[in-house]
Amino acid sequence: MQIAMLIVSVIVLIFAISFFRTSLKSYLPIRLERQKQLLHKRLDHDFFFPITVIVDSDDYPFSYINNVLTQDYKLFEVIMTDSSGDKDKLARLIKHYALKEDNNRPVRYYKDCIHPDKIYKGREGNIPLTLLVLNPENITDTESSNPLIAAGIAASRMPYISFSKNGSKKIIPGTCLRNMARCVLEDDNISEVSLYGMVLYNKAKYIEGIDSNAVNET
Repeated sequence: MQIAMLIVSVIVLIFAISFFRTSLKSYLPIRLERQKQLLHKRLDHDFFFPITVIVDSDDYPFSYINNVLTQDYKLFEVIMTDSSGDKDKLARLIKHYALKEDNNRPVRYYKDCIHPDKIYKGREGNIPLTLLVLNPENITDTESSNPLIAAGIAASRMPYISFSKNGSKKIIPGTCLRNMARCVLEDDNISEVSLYGMVLYNKAKYIEGIDSNAVNET
């Protein structure tokens, strides 16, 4: 009787070991695949870094600014700059985005940077909005750099800056900022990326006047 029980125990043990090994072999690949997926999701989230998008002020129907606001990037703010002196245009812009006058935002001083007369702030969803109103009388043709861009740079809080390449206000795909940021993030030597009518600068290098190693795509 004892011998029979021993034999049965050995058989059960062998079966249990075999079952455990088979289960482990089938479970590990699934677990590894899940880990890869989880890692991918984490990396996809963690590799977003803050960007300041500087754009010229828009007027109704605000298609250009709305286009920027619908980018699928996760972390960015929008700074709008205006030197038109058009009070009606500014009133429409302020009302549409429910902006409130708030001149407490820190504005640093760089070369050729004009301090805004008024600053308005608000939010569109999770995206902070800032409107810088510059006096057109303070802007001259002798400026060595774009005064609107310089003002936006001075008011930005983010380590990278994106702004309109030209005055055409070209509509850009929703993945534009993501594609541009990836180039800058993956290569520290890149100081400028141009894509779909927008430009992304490495802020520190741009302020220092380094515009080399540009990558242009149209």
